[in-house]
Amino acid sequence: MEVKNSMETPRITRRDLFGLLPAPLLLLRRGNPLFLSPPGKKEVSPRLGKKALEEALSRDREENNRRYLALLGFGLSEPEKGPLLGWQEEEYPDPRLSGTPQGALQVEKAVEGRKQWRAFLKATGSVEGRVVNRWVRRYPGIIYAPAPPGRTFPPPALHAMFEHIHMEMNPSLLAVLVGSTVDFINRDDCRDNIMSKSPTATFSHWFTGADQLRTQKFDKPGVVPLLCQVHPDEWGTVVVVSSPFFSLTDKRGRFRIPHLPPGEWTLNFWHPKLKPARMKVEVKAGGVTQVTFRRLKRKR
Repeated sequence: MEVKNSMETPRITRRDLFGLLPAPLLLLRRGNPLFLSPPGKKEVSPRLGKKALEEALSRDREENNRRYLALLGFGLSEPEKGPLLGWQEEEYPDPRLSGTPQGALQVEKAVEGRKQWRAFLKATGSVEGRVVNRWVRRYPGIIYAPAPPGRTFPPPALHAMFEHIHMEMNPSLLAVLVGSTVDFINRDDCRDNIMSKSPTATFSHWFTGADQLRTQKFDKPGVVPLLCQVHPDEWGTVVVVSSPFFSLTDKRGRFRIPHLPPGEWTLNFWHPKLKPARMKVEVKAGGVTQVTFRRLKRKR
């Protein structure tokens, strides 16, 4: 007579398995509408040619954002005049054109450009200082001076860059001028998302794999918190400012805002972990104004 083993391992069905999972993990189930794009709406890449897309994906983020900030720094020729762009390219004439009309023109442009630049530096001032708080050692903050009423500044054609890499958003804080476009790039080989519900900009960009790019234009000043619907612990911030007069703090809390027209300016401080602060300063032509932000309170 055959006797069945009463200690036989019971079968666990898929329904039983989901019953054992904690409630938050159930949100990750396939088909949950909170984590999927709206039905019938396909995720498409920006309308870039193949070559342009490859160049955008191959750009180094830090070098790209340095170039973006450099263009902002050279954005004003004089306090009340338009942009001075392009003369830097003629600063060092091509030696191969020496003795030719083209070479003489390059030298003339370089000399004139340097004169304009020296006059510009004499006509403007700068603000330097430090933020004294332990949180600036971990996360950068931003110091910015809003544009005077009625003044607008053209944004650079170069896009700023924001990356999803190693399950983190980099940089954690990105500052751009109003009207700028940001390239969001996913470097991780997994499904990912960058979204914001801020009044300044509301969007949701999905990625299905590595080296995919989405673009977003920011037309209004304000703070844009970034979240990921797939990885809730990922976060970042884009601060959209109305003037090119801003600076991020370094690990020691130091900052510098150059090329400010002389007069009274209001400096605003923003940090992801600290409450905003404000300070009025007087900028003198050709001078450097020193400021310090202290006694900053933690956000609750």
